[in-house]
Amino acid sequence: QIVFGQQIAVSVANKQRINFVKSMGKQYGENLYQYPKLENITETAVNQLSISTNKKKSLLEIKEYFTHSAADTTNLINIFGVGNWTVDWFALKCLNKTNTIPAGDLKVRKTFSKFFNDEKYTDSKQLKVLEEKLYPIGGLLAHCLLLEFS
Repeated sequence: QIVFGQQIAVSVANKQRINFVKSMGKQYGENLYQYPKLENITETAVNQLSISTNKKKSLLEIKEYFTHSAADTTNLINIFGVGNWTVDWFALKCLNKTNTIPAGDLKVRKTFSKFFNDEKYTDSKQLKVLEEKLYPIGGLLAHCLLLEFS
């Protein structure tokens, strides 16, 4: 899900995510699907998706990573197409690390800047400093602010 969120346009990310789930997830009703399990993500199915070659490569490498590794962020950054933005969102959403502020996300930086009325929070390094001060709730605050200011 986070890989699809790397799109600039939220509408494109949502469309790609829906196509992914519908093509590899288990269908329970007319519009009710279970998110795909790792074993259902196949190279053939991924290659049939209308996404970039790089995103296909990332999905397949992520599948391999989680097939053979524990769910953590230790080596996640070494996967093709995974950067700090993806690692931060993964830590926050999937590992419940409520202290993680996804500082690489422009929308998050703008939202914190607006909330605190301070332009310095448009700088990801300054936002990571704030993350330490807000421990352990920085990520929760990010979620709440995104809901409020979106």
